[in-house]
Amino acid sequence: MTKERKTILLVEDDSVDAQNLERVMSEIEIDKCAIIRADGLAAARQHLSTESIDAVVLDLSPPGVDPVNSVIQLLSEAPNLPLIVLAEEQDDNLERELLRRGVSEFLVKGEFDARHLGRALRRAIQRTSEQQMLQAILARDHFLLSASPAVIYTAEPHSPFRATFISDNIVDLLGYTQLEFTQTPSFWADHIHPADRARVFAHLGELN
Repeated sequence: MTKERKTILLVEDDSVDAQNLERVMSEIEIDKCAIIRADGLAAARQHLSTESIDAVVLDLSPPGVDPVNSVIQLLSEAPNLPLIVLAEEQDDNLERELLRRGVSEFLVKGEFDARHLGRALRRAIQRTSEQQMLQAILARDHFLLSASPAVIYTAEPHSPFRATFISDNIVDLLGYTQLEFTQTPSFWADHIHPADRARVFAHLGELN
């Protein structure tokens, strides 16, 4: 974990299990990790809506709990939050489904200690942080590309110099879509003005 203090939300309805998990979690850089306990999904969603939570540890073992629905409810409240689930036993099908739904880590109760849980939390938090940074970069790049008065593109450095990327303002400036340029290698060449064709191809030959 980073040096900043992390707040971990533990969702556990059983007091004994909660104490055991809190004991294990307290061994994870205790001076940098605050633990908040919620005794059910309703309380967990309340914490998520009112507090700054860095990660959630969710126990899936209480009787009558629908694991998939529980994950959906929590991630609907905080879609990008690192979520670690604790199961009573290994279930590969359930693990695949929960990971597909957005769960960060799937652990089996009784098969991990503070070191393993700490590693899972660090991975989940770091992965989410990197994804958020990537999303911010992509949003910035999209803004810069869409705000530019010029068309920005990349192309293969060899004949037929197929466009591999082209900014979406191509539609406003030329009336053609990005897909028309990127999916048809010769599309750009077919639309060069006849008077310019020889000069353009002569210069392109210097790139080979």
